[in-house]
Amino acid sequence: MMNLVIKIKIKKGENKTVLGQNLQAGKHRNFYPASQQYGLKKGDTALFKVKKAKSIFNSWLISGDVEK
Repeated sequence: MMNLVIKIKIKKGENKTVLGQNLQAGKHRNFYPASQQYGLKKGDTALFKVKKAKSIFNSWLISGDVEK
């Protein structure tokens, strides 16, 4: 289990993907929050608490929670 909180700037958000909501914060950096974050949109910044991260096909899939 990771204990890392990072600041991300959302470049693109997709609400319905196979893995849930995808907040893209750059090329090959995909953040998947545990709960849907309807208020976040392109250009917003958020603190993201990382629970798990793995690289697949040169893309990072990062799961966790958006911190308030």
